[in-house]
Amino acid sequence: MVVEIDTGAAKYLDPQLLYCKQDGCIYSVTQPLLRPLPAEYEPKVEKTYRYGSTQNGTRENHAGVEFPADRGTPVIASADGIVFYAGDDQSFVFGPFKNFYGNLVILEHHWDGLNQTVYTVYAHLSQILVETGDHVVLGQEIGEVGSSGSATGAHLHFEVRVNGTALSDTVNPELWLKPSQIEKGNSQQTCGTLVARFTKGEGTIYSNAVLIQNFSDSQADRKPSIDAESYAKNVSTADFWNENLVVGDLSPGIYRISLVRNNQIYQKFFEIESERITLVEFDFVN
Repeated sequence: MVVEIDTGAAKYLDPQLLYCKQDGCIYSVTQPLLRPLPAEYEPKVEKTYRYGSTQNGTRENHAGVEFPADRGTPVIASADGIVFYAGDDQSFVFGPFKNFYGNLVILEHHWDGLNQTVYTVYAHLSQILVETGDHVVLGQEIGEVGSSGSATGAHLHFEVRVNGTALSDTVNPELWLKPSQIEKGNSQQTCGTLVARFTKGEGTIYSNAVLIQNFSDSQADRKPSIDAESYAKNVSTADFWNENLVVGDLSPGIYRISLVRNNQIYQKFFEIESERITLVEFDFVN
């Protein structure tokens, strides 16, 4: 049975379980935030440095996601809101240290029925086009992509923080961003999202390499496998999901998720549906 849900952001904190099949459970959830680059730039989350990952131990825990883009690409508001802060982080510490984000904009958002304040962070900008205290609307240009702060090249760093603006208030943006569209034959499909939990009794499995493969298409038409990494230690998770990994921008179909622990391969098959979140859980004995 398909459960009808409201379109407001309030339902983000009240995911509706639709059914479970194969090794995953499928939820209906509103993901309310527009992607922070205009649609014509086909904004996709950079796959090798997702939220909570460390690029296999080579970098610090990632508090957001990256959108690859050329310098000067417009950056847009993901929702209506108020500019909480617009400027650089030379005097205020929003990240691990001063001048980490460079030029940044932080927007404050409120939705009817959602008793939490949500903040979106847009960092490493080359230009800031709004001022603290401004009211902005969904899709309004608020800055331009750059490489200020600690960035090694032009891109947009994007974060979601809930109930506060501290680094510890971050949550995975892929749980909040509207699913992307992809071309499938002569039509467009809306993607879905995978949420995974990797646990060992009461504990959590950190920084484990994970492989995700699409088994829906013929072997010749399959997209390349996705290499991912479960969250590192001290990464904030969403209250409902208590997740260790989120992978969005997945086309609908059948997938396999696999990982190696103690020289043994573990795998599960699951289905991705358009505009849905699929939860897959692993609980290891050792």
